[in-house]
Amino acid sequence: MKLKVCPLFFSLILYSFLIPISILLSAEWTTYNKNNTVLESNNILCVAIDSGKTKWFGTDNGLVQFDGNNWKLYTNESEDNLADNYVKDVEIESYENQSLLWIATENGVSQVDVSNPESPIFTSLYQTTNSPLLNDNVNAINVDPGHVRWFGTFGGVSNFYNEIWNSYTTQNYWIDNDSVVSLASGPDSMVYIGTEGGGVSRLKLSAVDGVTSASTLNTTWTGFYEPDSGKLTSNNVYSILIEQNGNQWFGTDKGVAIHYSYNTLQDWRNFTQQDGLINDFVKAICKENENIFWFGTTDGVSRYDGISWTNYTIDDGLAGNNVRDIAIDHEGSVWFATEDGISVLSNTTTSITEKKSMNKFEFAKVSNFPNPFNMQTSIIFSLNTSSDVNIGIYNSNGEYIVSVTSGILAAGEHSYTWNGSNTSGSAVPSGVYFVQLLAGKQIKTHKIVVMK
Repeated sequence: MKLKVCPLFFSLILYSFLIPISILLSAEWTTYNKNNTVLESNNILCVAIDSGKTKWFGTDNGLVQFDGNNWKLYTNESEDNLADNYVKDVEIESYENQSLLWIATENGVSQVDVSNPESPIFTSLYQTTNSPLLNDNVNAINVDPGHVRWFGTFGGVSNFYNEIWNSYTTQNYWIDNDSVVSLASGPDSMVYIGTEGGGVSRLKLSAVDGVTSASTLNTTWTGFYEPDSGKLTSNNVYSILIEQNGNQWFGTDKGVAIHYSYNTLQDWRNFTQQDGLINDFVKAICKENENIFWFGTTDGVSRYDGISWTNYTIDDGLAGNNVRDIAIDHEGSVWFATEDGISVLSNTTTSITEKKSMNKFEFAKVSNFPNPFNMQTSIIFSLNTSSDVNIGIYNSNGEYIVSVTSGILAAGEHSYTWNGSNTSGSAVPSGVYFVQLLAGKQIKTHKIVVMK
């Protein structure tokens, strides 16, 4: 397990000044595989947890149900309406007294009524032969807040609502790439379509106006106004998480991109291995609570609490390092779908000081003088080894203000002056700001106050 202190999530930085950094996740692992369950394959592709606390797993050899005590395997040999045994995604849809399970496979989509989890009913099967589904190889499913069902395929996106189907492809200009590999929707029913090579397309379906607000996020235009702050790191987007506040998280093969607004050209931040992420190829993103996020990669899993990174691999108890999906159950345990079985992590807390020895690089105390200041202030810090250093100023909302310096610095004490202006040379208003020092893979943040 590797720990990395990396406070980039600025909405939590003020909180970190008020409460000591004293807790860190430690691991209590349980593994499920062919040896101790009904699983016929350890290749787990997805996981979902319904309102009745039942866990559902998609594998390359059937759908698996676990109610906490008993396991059950469903295959297309036992269920006529299971489209295929290669289950790539599972989505729960709940409304009124009914709960539905939508299953994406390599040969179409299945619908299962799981209102009574003890007796699931495979009700419907959708394929290109009996529906307008664009392609039978379905990679992702999402049900938006308006109960529109979206299916991402290698031939584009189909949706289905009130027996009406619609299709969105490069041919009708709604999306920029037909290889759709991830889907997510926000609280406003905006649907984010992650593709392999075309970035992210955004669509919103209105019962009155049809599709509205169509736009694309890609590496060319995202972060155009703030190139030093962040952007969509790759046009291959394999996982998407949309928070209730509208923040958008995108997992790519080149790290994680976070977008804090609907303005494509600005308000982006990035996380990569340089920041503490265990691997840049991110296949899954899951939010545990307001402060904690999980990232499944091809080389292990990372946990980020807004202050620190903690990384887990098979050496810590993870079933396999290739993590395809993550879900949080009602007790707060974290479930991981991996290439070598299912892992469950139960949470305990330990002191962060026990893990500090893992950080080989150390900053000495960072300070500035004067603080508060009016015209200018000196930012003072020291390094215990030569390192590539970047110093940036951010406001209390996490918005990038200006770069103070960037380059390789020798070991020893250093001092740089900030004159209180932004990138355009305009003076910033009075308020709380943060100096972020990035040296190698280590980050430290210091609070400063501008008073005029």
